[in-house]
Amino acid sequence: MRTTISAHALTTMLDHTEPHVHGRPELAAIRLEALGSHLYAVAVDECTMAVDRADSVNEGRWHAHLSHADIPLVRTWLGRVDSQADVRLGAAPSGAGTSITLRCGHAMLRVVNSIPEQGIPAWHELAAGPLAEVDAAPVLLFRPV
Repeated sequence: MRTTISAHALTTMLDHTEPHVHGRPELAAIRLEALGSHLYAVAVDECTMAVDRADSVNEGRWHAHLSHADIPLVRTWLGRVDSQADVRLGAAPSGAGTSITLRCGHAMLRVVNSIPEQGIPAWHELAAGPLAEVDAAPVLLFRPV
């Protein structure tokens, strides 16, 4: 399964969720999840949960955990690609874990993680209200006299 998202959007998602990654092994990751037309990044510590969402092009539904130990490596890789360029994320089973592959042009990075699935709570129900699509406020034209 694959997702396409801008390097800038992915970096911003890491910025918003990394502070909530906890040192306990079962919580030491950012869960990346492709649903519909969005990529979600979810991180929890013992008291808080951060969920960020960005528009993306997804080829199917998938999820994978980006280990806390690999976040600096991913950040360094993202810093070397054009921030406006599209990054293709792929997730696939790999041994006892899941591999996450990032591609941008000829640049590629692959990390493999075996973070336990039970570590990240069922966040969909908890965040359904705040992440619901909201109606846009009406636009009023302003014409100075």
